[in-house]
Amino acid sequence: LKATAPVSIVAVSFVARRCVCFAFSPSHLGRRILSLLSSSADDRSGPSKDIITPLVPRVSLEEFLAAPVYDQPTLIRDIVSSDQVEAIAEELFARLGDTEVQMQRKIRSNISGGDDITEIYDVTLLQAAEYMMESYHDDSFFAFCEGLLGEKSDVGDSNALSSRLSKIREAPFLGENWFDYFPPLIRPTDAVILAGEGSSSTLHRDPFEWTGTSFCLEGSKIWRFIIPSTNDGAGGAGEMDDALESYRLDSIAWTTTDTNSEGMVSDEKKKDSLILSRGWQSDLHLYKRRAEDVLSALELSGLEEDNVEAYMTEVEAMGADTSLLVPDERISDFLHNHHFNVSTAIQQTGDLLIIPAYYWHQTYAPVPSIAIASQRCGAVVDGVSVVQHILESLLKTNISSAGSPLEEIQVSEMLRKSSYEEGDGKKVVDALVQYLLSIISRLATY
Repeated sequence: LKATAPVSIVAVSFVARRCVCFAFSPSHLGRRILSLLSSSADDRSGPSKDIITPLVPRVSLEEFLAAPVYDQPTLIRDIVSSDQVEAIAEELFARLGDTEVQMQRKIRSNISGGDDITEIYDVTLLQAAEYMMESYHDDSFFAFCEGLLGEKSDVGDSNALSSRLSKIREAPFLGENWFDYFPPLIRPTDAVILAGEGSSSTLHRDPFEWTGTSFCLEGSKIWRFIIPSTNDGAGGAGEMDDALESYRLDSIAWTTTDTNSEGMVSDEKKKDSLILSRGWQSDLHLYKRRAEDVLSALELSGLEEDNVEAYMTEVEAMGADTSLLVPDERISDFLHNHHFNVSTAIQQTGDLLIIPAYYWHQTYAPVPSIAIASQRCGAVVDGVSVVQHILESLLKTNISSAGSPLEEIQVSEMLRKSSYEEGDGKKVVDALVQYLLSIISRLATY
């Protein structure tokens, strides 16, 4: 795979490829969504195998702050002006465009039971943006770039941009973000996500059991969420974890030895690491197949130029109707048999999506997109769950299994509390750091 010539900012805005203008009215997909979304979807005890999923509400920031909801996915539309969004996207690529990132190419198998092929390439951020324009469902490009906007980044002057993005994502939240108090080595970092048409994230639920956010700078993104049961433990996700054949992935580690040049812990050094967070991932897919009559990114772009409402209707149809983007059959069977429901969010340029803990989710790109993924932890919403997640991760990793007496190290009262108040963040993180230092000290003499 050879990178094409450097791409200019105009290509990043995903306008350069719109060389054909389609002028047509909403298709049968749009008419179907208009009729079916008004049906009794919310009255079902569980979805059938082909369903129309309810759409996540899309509200203004003022409407959200008047009645905030943090335990359900919510879209905040136009959280900043379109001019601000464009300026941020241009600054991102002007400062970091020459930075080398890893890009994923996925070639889907057309054979039943066949394995997809995944290839990884090292390209610049600007080159990755260009490749997104060549993507389609069966041969897609995707880049998940962590660390570009972090305070410890050595590439470009990204701190000012990171600060601006932080103010945007914090706008819906009323309290402090405890991650601001974490030492840089273990502080979760923002990620720049580039997605070409037909690409998707993995099906997962987030580490730390935090509240996530996604800020869309360009394009549109489809999100499907599996709604957790209120009758199950672990925020209602326990049954889904098993049914989705999930496995755990170490997320953030505090290592007692050196990391490599990318800040990652090598396999041979994991025995000397404190694993603080472990996410959940499944190899199943909420977008296994795509119906032939789904519009391409080029067709959607032409429709958007001609009729924005018709464009929105088409993308809503793609996301909400599981006969158009078809899930893995095993997921469909599980949802149907266990009466779990799915909701769909259609994220547009300038939208901020709030992603609560415990929701399994996966994204799909109907058109090329750029987004910034972030996370937060607050006193009331997720302080207890994040602290407990860290403590449980420490006790379940290879350090304890190797016989290290972690159980002998006393956990402070602050870390055992069942609820927190605003203003507790610094004290809680200080107590957590002291606990980690105690473990490191014990390991050094064990």
